[in-house]
Amino acid sequence: MKGRWPMSTFDYIANSLNVKGNVIKKCIHSEQQIEFIMELNRAVVQCPNCHAKTDRIKDYRWQRIAIGSILHQQAFVRLHKRRYVCPCCGRTFFETVPFLQRYQRKSKDLQMQIMVSCFQKRSFTDIAADFHTSTTTVIRYFDRLHFPHPQHLPQVLAMDEFRGNAHGQKYQVSITDVEHNELIDILPRRDADWIIR
Repeated sequence: MKGRWPMSTFDYIANSLNVKGNVIKKCIHSEQQIEFIMELNRAVVQCPNCHAKTDRIKDYRWQRIAIGSILHQQAFVRLHKRRYVCPCCGRTFFETVPFLQRYQRKSKDLQMQIMVSCFQKRSFTDIAADFHTSTTTVIRYFDRLHFPHPQHLPQVLAMDEFRGNAHGQKYQVSITDVEHNELIDILPRRDADWIIR
Protein backbone atom coordinates (compact mmCIF):
# COMPACT_ATOMS: atom_id res chain seq x y z
CA MET A 1 0.00 0.00 0.00
CA LYS A 2 1.43 3.37 -0.98
CA GLY A 3 0.69 6.24 1.36
CA ARG A 4 0.30 9.90 0.48
CA TRP A 5 1.95 12.32 2.86
CA PRO A 6 1.67 16.09 2.65
CA MET A 7 4.81 17.87 1.51
CA SER A 8 5.15 19.65 4.86
CA THR A 9 5.74 16.23 6.46
CA PHE A 10 8.48 15.57 3.91
CA ASP A 11 10.04 18.93 4.80
CA TYR A 12 9.86 18.06 8.51
CA ILE A 13 11.59 14.70 7.93
CA ALA A 14 14.28 16.34 5.74
CA ASN A 15 14.90 19.08 8.33
CA SER A 16 15.16 16.53 11.14
CA LEU A 17 17.84 14.76 9.07
CA ASN A 18 19.66 18.09 8.56
CA VAL A 19 19.07 18.08 4.79
CA LYS A 20 18.03 21.15 2.81
CA GLY A 21 15.81 21.30 -0.25
CA ASN A 22 13.20 19.08 -1.83
CA VAL A 23 15.06 15.80 -1.38
CA ILE A 24 12.32 13.33 -0.39
CA LYS A 25 10.71 12.14 -3.58
CA LYS A 26 8.22 9.57 -2.34
CA CYS A 27 6.96 7.73 0.72
CA ILE A 28 6.14 4.03 0.76
CA HIS A 29 4.02 3.14 3.77
CA SER A 30 3.19 -0.42 4.83
CA GLU A 31 1.88 -1.98 8.04
CA GLN A 32 5.39 -2.70 9.35
CA GLN A 33 7.45 0.25 8.14
CA ILE A 34 7.66 3.65 6.50
CA GLU A 35 10.24 4.18 3.77
CA PHE A 36 11.19 7.56 2.33
CA ILE A 37 12.80 7.63 -1.12
CA MET A 38 15.46 10.35 -1.06
CA GLU A 39 17.97 11.86 -3.44
CA LEU A 40 20.24 14.66 -2.25
CA ASN A 41 20.64 17.75 -4.41
CA ARG A 42 23.48 17.63 -6.91
CA ALA A 43 26.42 19.77 -5.90
CA VAL A 44 29.97 20.65 -6.86
CA VAL A 45 32.14 18.61 -4.50
CA GLN A 46 35.82 18.41 -3.70
CA CYS A 47 37.86 15.30 -4.50
CA PRO A 48 39.25 13.79 -1.26
CA ASN A 49 42.43 12.78 -3.10
CA CYS A 50 43.59 15.81 -5.13
CA HIS A 51 41.06 18.42 -3.83
CA ALA A 52 39.89 19.37 -7.34
CA LYS A 53 36.27 20.47 -7.73
CA THR A 54 33.89 18.29 -9.72
CA ASP A 55 30.22 17.60 -10.34
CA ARG A 56 30.77 14.71 -12.76
CA ILE A 57 28.70 11.68 -11.78
CA LYS A 58 29.97 8.17 -12.46
CA ASP A 59 26.99 6.16 -11.20
CA TYR A 60 24.39 5.74 -8.47
CA ARG A 61 23.65 3.12 -5.85
CA TRP A 62 20.78 2.58 -3.46
CA GLN A 63 21.48 2.59 0.28
CA ARG A 64 18.88 1.77 2.94
CA ILE A 65 19.32 3.74 6.16
CA ALA A 66 17.41 3.23 9.41
CA ILE A 67 16.33 6.58 10.89
CA GLY A 68 14.26 5.45 13.90
CA SER A 69 10.52 5.18 14.44
CA ILE A 70 7.63 7.28 13.20
CA LEU A 71 4.12 6.57 14.51
CA HIS A 72 5.44 3.40 16.22
CA GLN A 73 6.71 2.00 12.92
CA GLN A 74 10.26 1.51 11.72
CA ALA A 75 11.34 4.33 9.44
CA PHE A 76 13.93 4.04 6.70
CA VAL A 77 15.43 6.27 4.05
CA ARG A 78 16.22 4.64 0.74
CA LEU A 79 18.89 6.99 -0.55
CA HIS A 80 19.79 7.22 -4.23
CA LYS A 81 23.45 7.90 -3.55
CA ARG A 82 25.75 9.47 -6.16
CA ARG A 83 29.28 8.37 -6.86
CA TYR A 84 31.35 11.18 -8.32
CA VAL A 85 34.48 10.83 -10.46
CA CYS A 86 37.34 13.31 -10.35
CA PRO A 87 38.40 14.55 -13.84
CA CYS A 88 41.95 15.23 -12.62
CA CYS A 89 43.02 12.06 -10.81
CA GLY A 90 40.23 9.67 -11.87
CA ARG A 91 39.33 8.71 -8.30
CA THR A 92 35.70 7.86 -7.56
CA PHE A 93 34.00 8.74 -4.29
CA PHE A 94 30.49 8.90 -2.85
CA GLU A 95 28.75 12.11 -1.90
CA THR A 96 28.75 12.95 1.79
CA VAL A 97 25.44 12.41 3.55
CA PRO A 98 24.90 14.88 6.41
CA PHE A 99 22.94 12.48 8.62
CA LEU A 100 25.13 9.41 8.11
CA GLN A 101 28.66 8.41 9.08
CA ARG A 102 30.84 6.46 6.67
CA TYR A 103 30.16 2.72 6.41
CA GLN A 104 27.02 2.97 8.58
CA ARG A 105 23.42 1.95 7.95
CA LYS A 106 21.87 3.81 10.87
CA SER A 107 21.54 7.59 11.00
CA LYS A 108 23.67 9.60 13.43
CA ASP A 109 20.54 10.54 15.36
CA LEU A 110 19.43 6.91 15.73
CA GLN A 111 22.90 5.90 16.90
CA MET A 112 22.79 8.70 19.48
CA GLN A 113 19.35 7.58 20.69
CA ILE A 114 20.67 4.04 21.19
CA MET A 115 23.70 5.35 23.10
CA VAL A 116 21.53 7.55 25.34
CA SER A 117 19.32 4.54 26.10
CA CYS A 118 22.41 2.68 27.30
CA PHE A 119 22.59 5.11 30.26
CA GLN A 120 19.22 3.88 31.53
CA LYS A 121 19.00 0.87 33.81
CA ARG A 122 17.84 -1.49 31.07
CA SER A 123 19.25 -4.57 29.43
CA PHE A 124 20.87 -4.48 26.01
CA THR A 125 18.16 -6.87 24.78
CA ASP A 126 15.36 -4.45 25.78
CA ILE A 127 17.11 -1.53 24.10
CA ALA A 128 17.65 -3.61 20.95
CA ALA A 129 13.95 -4.53 20.86
CA ASP A 130 12.93 -0.86 21.18
CA PHE A 131 15.12 0.19 18.25
CA HIS A 132 14.48 -2.89 16.07
CA THR A 133 18.12 -3.88 16.00
CA SER A 134 20.31 -6.67 17.34
CA THR A 135 21.72 -6.90 20.84
CA THR A 136 25.21 -7.08 19.33
CA THR A 137 24.70 -3.69 17.67
CA VAL A 138 23.62 -2.11 20.96
CA ILE A 139 26.69 -3.56 22.69
CA ARG A 140 28.92 -2.22 19.91
CA TYR A 141 27.46 1.29 20.35
CA PHE A 142 27.82 0.99 24.14
CA ASP A 143 31.51 0.15 23.70
CA ARG A 144 31.98 3.47 21.85
CA LEU A 145 30.97 5.39 24.97
CA HIS A 146 33.76 6.75 27.11
CA PHE A 147 33.19 7.05 30.82
CA PRO A 148 35.52 9.51 32.56
CA HIS A 149 37.61 8.31 35.45
CA PRO A 150 37.02 10.11 38.75
CA GLN A 151 39.23 13.12 39.43
CA HIS A 152 39.82 12.11 43.04
CA LEU A 153 39.31 8.89 44.93
CA PRO A 154 36.90 8.63 47.87
CA GLN A 155 37.96 8.06 51.47
CA VAL A 156 36.82 4.41 51.50
CA LEU A 157 37.07 2.05 48.52
CA ALA A 158 35.56 -1.40 48.33
CA MET A 159 36.85 -4.00 45.88
CA ASP A 160 34.95 -7.17 45.15
CA GLU A 161 35.48 -9.85 42.55
CA PHE A 162 32.58 -11.42 40.74
CA ARG A 163 32.14 -14.08 38.11
CA GLY A 164 31.68 -12.73 34.60
CA ASN A 165 32.79 -13.34 31.04
CA ALA A 166 34.28 -10.05 29.84
CA HIS A 167 37.42 -10.14 27.69
CA GLY A 168 37.69 -13.93 28.02
CA GLN A 169 38.30 -13.75 31.77
CA LYS A 170 36.35 -15.70 34.38
CA TYR A 171 36.41 -13.02 37.08
CA GLN A 172 36.16 -9.23 37.09
CA VAL A 173 36.66 -6.73 39.91
CA SER A 174 34.20 -4.01 40.89
CA ILE A 175 35.47 -0.91 42.67
CA THR A 176 32.85 1.06 44.60
CA ASP A 177 32.63 4.13 46.81
CA VAL A 178 31.25 2.74 50.06
CA GLU A 179 30.21 6.08 51.57
CA HIS A 180 28.08 7.14 48.60
CA ASN A 181 27.21 3.64 47.41
CA GLU A 182 28.39 4.38 43.84
CA LEU A 183 30.17 2.15 41.36
CA ILE A 184 33.48 3.70 40.30
CA ASP A 185 34.84 1.15 37.85
CA ILE A 186 34.79 -2.48 36.75
CA LEU A 187 38.15 -4.00 35.92
CA PRO A 188 38.14 -6.74 33.29
CA ARG A 189 40.64 -8.89 35.23
CA ARG A 190 41.48 -9.56 38.85
CA ASP A 191 45.25 -9.68 38.31
CA ALA A 192 47.38 -7.40 40.47
CA ASP A 193 48.73 -5.45 37.48
CA TRP A 194 45.17 -4.49 36.45
CA ILE A 195 44.29 -3.42 39.98
CA ILE A 196 47.46 -1.31 40.35
CA ARG A 197 46.69 0.64 37.17
